[in-house]
Amino acid sequence: MKRNSIQLITALLTITSGASFIGGAAWGDTIAGNSDSLSLDFSTFTPGDLPGSGTSDVRTPGDGANWYYPDNAATSGQITTDPTTENNALLIYNNGNGNDGVVNNVVSPKLQNLAGQTGAQAQPGATANDFTSTFVFHTVSDTAVMNFQFKSEDWGQDRTTWLSFENDGSGNLVADYSGVTDPTHTTDGDIFTDQVSDPGVFQWGQSYRVTTSVDFGSGPDSDQVNVDVYDASDNSLVWSVTDTTWADYYLYDSEQAPNGNIMTGVDAVQFQMRDSEPGADNGVFISSLSYGDTVPEPASLSLISLGIPLLLRRRRRSV
Repeated sequence: MKRNSIQLITALLTITSGASFIGGAAWGDTIAGNSDSLSLDFSTFTPGDLPGSGTSDVRTPGDGANWYYPDNAATSGQITTDPTTENNALLIYNNGNGNDGVVNNVVSPKLQNLAGQTGAQAQPGATANDFTSTFVFHTVSDTAVMNFQFKSEDWGQDRTTWLSFENDGSGNLVADYSGVTDPTHTTDGDIFTDQVSDPGVFQWGQSYRVTTSVDFGSGPDSDQVNVDVYDASDNSLVWSVTDTTWADYYLYDSEQAPNGNIMTGVDAVQFQMRDSEPGADNGVFISSLSYGDTVPEPASLSLISLGIPLLLRRRRRSV
């Protein structure tokens, strides 16, 4: 029996030759998927413009350094002192250039992996099936800013999620998450879902931690998005919503026909205030940002993690 067990273990090792053990997992441990993440603490950043290029996208997967912010974007991002904390933070604001048609605004560095759906109608190269982003922010102003709109979007070749913090027209700061669904799966049958928080949930000048997680499925109506917003002072949950991505928009909206109706993946986060009231005093401070995804483990690694402990237990019972 000992010889047979060793032969089977050797066979499993041969199947997975060249595979790496993620996270230093030992035999018998659960071998997790390959995690790919970036964590940015803006208090450590040098004051001034974000590192990167304002003329072309020079980001490469996994570089963790360069941002992308076109010169003609309506949204600006700069590292400056947050007077509330006296630490450096990322200031996002509408710079007033009036260019509302720019898609790219302030886009973070790319992850090594692309998360998203796979197949003929998906952005090529996705290896991860989930994505999570978290950031802490507060409005610069402690009082209501008319026409205020601050948006965060999980980003690949375009937005996959859409979360807005905005003035509801009555001076209340509210959150609005909008996914897209097309119940009929027909051209231009897509519907934008708007789930808006109640007035009074959010306060101007208050710090909040925002977490957006995406689980990608397969095909239309299969993605799930969870948004959780916490009071940063005591970590209490103040608002939560479950919705979907923009996959159905890319699949069925005629606007996306020139792009081949390709569903976008995610490897970064975009911040934008291009529809908001111009001026730095009407922007937001972001103190930290983290985001990442998980590449599923190869089936052969699952076989090892399950098979070898069973073989060893079987061997012990036969002794």
